[in-house]
Amino acid sequence: MATKASDQKKTKKQLIAELARLRGKLARAGGPAAGGGGRDRPAAGAAYERFFENNPDHCYMVSASGNILCANRAARAFLGLKKNEEIGKSMITTVYPRKSRARARDLFALWRTKGKLHNEEITIESAKGVEKTVLLSVDTLKNRKGQVISSISVQRDITERKRAEEELRSVHTKLDAAAQQLAAEEQQLRSANQQLLAHEQQLRSANQQLSAANQQLRAANEDLRIERNRAQQYLDVAGVMMVAMDARGRITLINRRGASILGGAEKSIVGKNWFSTFVPARMRRDVRAVFDALMAGRGEAVEYYENPVVTLRGKERIIAWHNVILRDHQGRAIGTLSSGQDITHRVKAEQDLQESERRFRELVERISDIVYRTDAAGTITYMSPSVKRVFGFAPEEVIGRKMASYYVNPVQREDLLRRLGENGSVQDFEAPIRAKDGSAVWVSTNAHLVTDADGKIVGVEGASRDITLRRRAEQALRDSEERYRTLFETAGDAIALMERDTFVDCNPRMTEVFGCDKKDIVHCRPFDTHLSPQVQPDGRDSKTKALEKIDAALGGEPQFFEWTHLHCDGTPFDAEICLNRVTDGDHPLVLAIVRDISHRKRAEEELSKMQRLESLGLLAGGIAHDFNNLLGGLFGYVDMARVYCDMDEQARKYLEYAMEAFRRAKGLTQQLLTFSKGGAPVKKTASLAPVVKEAAQLAMSGSTVRCMFDIADDLWPAEIDEGQINQVINNMIINARHAMAGGGTIEIRLRNMTAADGDELPVGPGAYVKVEIVDQGTGIPREHLAKIFDPFFTTKQQGSGLGLATSYSIIKKHGGCIEVNSELGRGSNFTILLPASEHDGTVQRAASRGLVRGSGRVLVMDDENIVLEMAGEMLGKLGYTAVCARDGAEAIERYREAMEAGTPFVAVILDLTIPAGMGGKDAVQELLKIDPAVKAIVSSGYADDPVLAQFEKHGFKGVAVKPYRIHDLSSVMAGVLGHSAGR
Repeated sequence: MATKASDQKKTKKQLIAELARLRGKLARAGGPAAGGGGRDRPAAGAAYERFFENNPDHCYMVSASGNILCANRAARAFLGLKKNEEIGKSMITTVYPRKSRARARDLFALWRTKGKLHNEEITIESAKGVEKTVLLSVDTLKNRKGQVISSISVQRDITERKRAEEELRSVHTKLDAAAQQLAAEEQQLRSANQQLLAHEQQLRSANQQLSAANQQLRAANEDLRIERNRAQQYLDVAGVMMVAMDARGRITLINRRGASILGGAEKSIVGKNWFSTFVPARMRRDVRAVFDALMAGRGEAVEYYENPVVTLRGKERIIAWHNVILRDHQGRAIGTLSSGQDITHRVKAEQDLQESERRFRELVERISDIVYRTDAAGTITYMSPSVKRVFGFAPEEVIGRKMASYYVNPVQREDLLRRLGENGSVQDFEAPIRAKDGSAVWVSTNAHLVTDADGKIVGVEGASRDITLRRRAEQALRDSEERYRTLFETAGDAIALMERDTFVDCNPRMTEVFGCDKKDIVHCRPFDTHLSPQVQPDGRDSKTKALEKIDAALGGEPQFFEWTHLHCDGTPFDAEICLNRVTDGDHPLVLAIVRDISHRKRAEEELSKMQRLESLGLLAGGIAHDFNNLLGGLFGYVDMARVYCDMDEQARKYLEYAMEAFRRAKGLTQQLLTFSKGGAPVKKTASLAPVVKEAAQLAMSGSTVRCMFDIADDLWPAEIDEGQINQVINNMIINARHAMAGGGTIEIRLRNMTAADGDELPVGPGAYVKVEIVDQGTGIPREHLAKIFDPFFTTKQQGSGLGLATSYSIIKKHGGCIEVNSELGRGSNFTILLPASEHDGTVQRAASRGLVRGSGRVLVMDDENIVLEMAGEMLGKLGYTAVCARDGAEAIERYREAMEAGTPFVAVILDLTIPAGMGGKDAVQELLKIDPAVKAIVSSGYADDPVLAQFEKHGFKGVAVKPYRIHDLSSVMAGVLGHSAGR
């Protein structure tokens, strides 16, 4: 029995303690809560109007007389009104039910006294008779004179929060009643225990009472559980966060909204310390100190305040708090209950609004546009400072004057006012305004009517921008628009847009470059097999390389590279590609610029060839110069031997063989000289037709191949060196003849041609004579085409490999070009372009090869003994007396002595280049000073500058190119001295 009583007594103590704990929890959870409210500022611009219209709270603008000027969407929906139906209605009678109107009048009277109201509770009624409790805040709008013109009224619905608070109070009342009942039962249990000790019968009675109490306690616990769940449901449906904390700052309760704001689950948040977890570190110490003071009874709770919290994700949110202190039955602070509303977006909007207002004020004062305001009569009441810069007036000079007085054309002012009357505003109204200095300044004006609360027009507000320069530029733009449009349409580069790796658009030039229709490009990819080969020249797969370049461009890194594309017929061409990232809204695209650089590649190859030729020329020129001097003497002596020879036919034949060998040696030196600086052509105006025919017929001697000529009747003359061009044609025909071992026909066509800027030719624009040599031979393998003009390149068993290289160099030095098209097994087509002469006539070719004799003394200057001796013999044979000099200084001295002695020279032959001495170029200038009528002939087989080609500009009368024969010297002397031919 004793054990049973002890167990029963222990059970009662546990029940009483449990009840005490529940009562404490209910006391802490049962405090009142109030919804937060905010205060909105007056509208400033379109941004605030959107904020006002979309605010979830009921917002009104009310006139000083109490009539509604405007209401936002939420207020109109509550009142059942359409937009603008609220205007002019009484705020008191429209919004508040009869039972609230007296309080509403008192509150508005209080507002007029204090200038503002904050979170005053009042009841409103909807159009359907639904009543709601709101927090009313009122602020004042004043004009610049400080007079009250209207107010802003904001009503925040706290009906659900009030209902939740009432439910919490009800729960708290029930919990108090349960606690009192438990206390009474506890007293009864103590009495029962005393009776149990006194008497066993009393113990049974107490056990019965305890059993009944246990049953009641279970029922009370069930009721408490139900009420607690219901209270939690009320908290979870609340639109604000609810947080309860104990005296140490630990969270004991949080609703679903609060957990969502803090970024975690309710179970994970309950039990955490509020200050160390959710208060920003910079505020933690101060906020904790205030809380500890409240818990110690040393301060009063602040009913409403705003401060930031840190979520579990580390982000800050601004919360508007309403707090109450939770106390136990003895009045001691045991924690707090707070309701908070997330106002982060509202605070951000207010900050943005304030910043917008600040920028707006600065903008008006600093903006280059002129901001102005007039009254209803058109008198200027405000003018921004920028009027000084644009018109020269200070603002105070124009305020108080009529706006119309500044219009150059008053009719335009009337037109502006008419449009304002019809539409309420005007946009981009352009008109000239008279400046202070009397000049007309064109402005573009945006303006709107200003009305009062009754809709009466009280003035005009506007902004004007100086567009004088734009007006001038517009005319210039219109004048050049067509030129720009033509430039774009005829752009030399192909342009396309790609979405990722697919073409979505291209310009007409793109189709021209690829030689296909737009449909063959758009919706295709640049590495598709009809646009690119499968492998690029560097050995990389086209698709892989293209995707790498496109990805890099989309990543913001411009790409510039070379690529091999395909024409629609499958032929490859070299292109230069530029890829850049562009955007279409938020959609990234790739802008591709494709430039056909086939012409540039060919030009680079041409330049490379010229550089190789020039390198060779350094060697060839030096060798040829010395060899040419030796050859000149030998050539001259053998030629003289033929002239004087009276021996038998066998000896004469051997001399002819020697001359033929010398001619071949001369041809070789001439080819070498072509690569050197001394190979500049000695050009004169001539027709290409006889030169080409003569060279072709000579090259075809003894061959089974025949030539067919097609020459234009009106063929233009050209500036050419006949000997060098003869050599070019000879080389071309010999190559064609060797390629046609079985015989056939070589077609030679001569035509006039004009090259334009856009033509893909390795020459500039101008007039040209075109020579085509077409054979029916074996053709040239593709791998050899790029090398055929290289020095010493040949596929023949015999040959020097200089023929085509020499031809290439000669044509280049004539300012022309030479190209070849060939297909293996189908022959070759060589095309030569030579600049046409600007002169109409042609120089007649020598008709006679007879010697022209003369008389007189001739001064010969050369550094080679063999050349001096040979020239003396030739001149003697022609009837002249030769006097020798070894350099320019000696020649000048001898010429001066002859002039002073009265035995002048009839002519002077000067070698152009004298190592370590004065050459002919400098010597002739000194001779001209002594005798302006000096008849000087320049003689050289090699030169460092184009003196031979432009001998007359340097004071010479003729040219004798070494090695020369007696007939050549005879012809030059006769031309310089004006003698006639004769034997």
